[in-house]
Amino acid sequence: MKVPVPHTTLIAERWPTMVLRAFVHALSAFVFTYPLAQIQAAVVAALAAMLGVACARLLARTSLRLWALALVGVVALIAVLGIGQMFAQSAELARAAGPAIALRIADSTSFGLGAFVVSASVRALSLRRRSFALLEVGFIALSFAQLLIAHRQGAINRPFDLADPILAAGADPTIAILAVGGFAVAVILVLLLEERNALRNALHLVAVLVVVAIVFGAARMIGVPAPPPSENGIGNRNESGGDNPRQQNSDGNNHAPVAVVLLNDDYAPPMGTYYFRQSALSYFNGQRLIAANRSDVDRDLARSFPTALMQVEHPAPGTDRTEVHTQVALMADHARPFGLESVESMRPLRNPNPARFVRAYEVTSVALTSDYLALLGVNAGSATWNDDVRSYYTRGLSDLRYGMLARNIVDALPQDVRQEPIAQVLVITQWLGHEGTYSLRSHHASTDDFLFGDKIGYCVDFAHAAVTLMRAVGLPARVATGYQSPESARQGGSTIVLTDAFAHAWPEVYLDNVGWIVADVAVERSLDPPPEPPDPDLQRLLGQMARGEMPIPTGSSEGIPPLIAAARNALRGLGLGLLLLLGALVVILYVAKIWRRLAPRFVAEKSFARVRYRASLDQLSELGYRRAWGESREAFARRVGKLCPSFDAITQEHLAAKFGGALDQARMKHAAQSLSRELRSHLPWWRRTVGVLAPFSFLLSR
Repeated sequence: MKVPVPHTTLIAERWPTMVLRAFVHALSAFVFTYPLAQIQAAVVAALAAMLGVACARLLARTSLRLWALALVGVVALIAVLGIGQMFAQSAELARAAGPAIALRIADSTSFGLGAFVVSASVRALSLRRRSFALLEVGFIALSFAQLLIAHRQGAINRPFDLADPILAAGADPTIAILAVGGFAVAVILVLLLEERNALRNALHLVAVLVVVAIVFGAARMIGVPAPPPSENGIGNRNESGGDNPRQQNSDGNNHAPVAVVLLNDDYAPPMGTYYFRQSALSYFNGQRLIAANRSDVDRDLARSFPTALMQVEHPAPGTDRTEVHTQVALMADHARPFGLESVESMRPLRNPNPARFVRAYEVTSVALTSDYLALLGVNAGSATWNDDVRSYYTRGLSDLRYGMLARNIVDALPQDVRQEPIAQVLVITQWLGHEGTYSLRSHHASTDDFLFGDKIGYCVDFAHAAVTLMRAVGLPARVATGYQSPESARQGGSTIVLTDAFAHAWPEVYLDNVGWIVADVAVERSLDPPPEPPDPDLQRLLGQMARGEMPIPTGSSEGIPPLIAAARNALRGLGLGLLLLLGALVVILYVAKIWRRLAPRFVAEKSFARVRYRASLDQLSELGYRRAWGESREAFARRVGKLCPSFDAITQEHLAAKFGGALDQARMKHAAQSLSRELRSHLPWWRRTVGVLAPFSFLLSR
């Protein structure tokens, strides 16, 4: 027969702490449920979580062992999910109460019971064993993360219920997100501290809120940073890796916006994809393609950002090309500018929103309008090139296998188009698309490994392989890098949002009087899903911001009445002053705390006993052990004797010195060292760390 768990084995709690914990669980359940269900279900979940905390102590007192208690919680949660599914699929309930009420009943039942089970289970486990408090904190952190997860990767318009009212008022929802996150941090830290005294709980909460307020104020003054792009893209944002995309592997998983492109002309690419060229790899150094090391080639690339109107060498507009005007607003630093296909000119623009964009510039491009079939009969290369330039763009690996493979591919063409450059380009890219498999997880050290191996790779592998085969049959080709975006990503608008997932490398071929044309490889098989299109609402919002139409503050007071602007500046100044004052107060407290701890090393012998005893009291105070009002020093030493027996010797030496007795300074120093070892051995590291970080703990020493 199992013996019930005695009440004394449970972790003791005072009623203010229990009320605070119940409130935290209720708030977490509400926050978790709110984005997933209707408001009624969120309220029911909050009340059920509060009830679960109240019932947790009864559950913890049962005879169930710890593992059985956890198993009961898991089984109960699975049962709740089944009950919720049953209610949601019940045709009888829908007919009896109506679809809307039936949905509310199903949501309220499933989320309410789920909140009760989770709160009761994790709280009961925490009462049995203090280490399970981390599990409790994890559930609370998950609840707040569920609310804010839609804001990740630069989606400043989500969650809609939180962001829409803020955007409508002309404010930046990121500040609200920071506030919610700061509040969540405060709640979690309070749970980790888990003091038994309500006053100490309140003091810890105030301290955490002060720290969060300082961080929040600093973020407001400095400006909220844009979400950083991944370092794996091939958009050439750094000089060290941008010229060799083979050393990079775009994982395609980062959907944070890095740039916004506005189309000022109604242009649709003939192949259904926009290509934004940033750099090119055309110099063959004997092993691989790298960026050009001479000034008479690749002159169609913009090497730096424009500071004034900057002209770029480009093909002339004609029947195959048309002028397209675009605006680019960068949300992340780039080493070089990029533009739609062949850039004609660039000029800088005023940053429409410095809080969101790094810089902005305008691009005039000469974009291709003809499809590939219209380019039949056009010669490869340029009539103006000399033999050295032509040799530069056709130089490749000396391995005879490339020439043989390229010739076999081209020989599959009909005899009448076998010598047509554009036909050769198409048959090579089609062969690679048919024979290869796309995968971001495949790594190849060289084109040889890819082309004559498993042919599984990503865009860089296909681009290098295509250029190598094209050069093997005498076609002037290079690898271009930048971004590509399908036309469908516009979603009917004039805004294109580029993310690191759209970073791309593709082959290009030069045709006489046409210029460099994109000759991308359309891979038929892929082991990875295509990049997700940008959120339509976010795309529309960023487009408005890039045009300067979005009323999110940029730090300017233009258009604001002078009285309101003055009041706002005064409030900002007052808030900044308070934050600086609070920050100075925290610094002073830390300095005082550190001095009190180090003072025994520097004071005279007559003050040593008093200062050493005070330092030991501070050491115990930061861990929650303090002398009660009216409690003698000897009684306090006896009370903490089980935790740290050495404190009794420190107390005796202090009292002896205080009342004129002889002080054994060596004994007191040895006892102080033993005290530190005893506290380390009996208390967990996280509790000691939190105590050290609390700036005001010495104020409560007695």
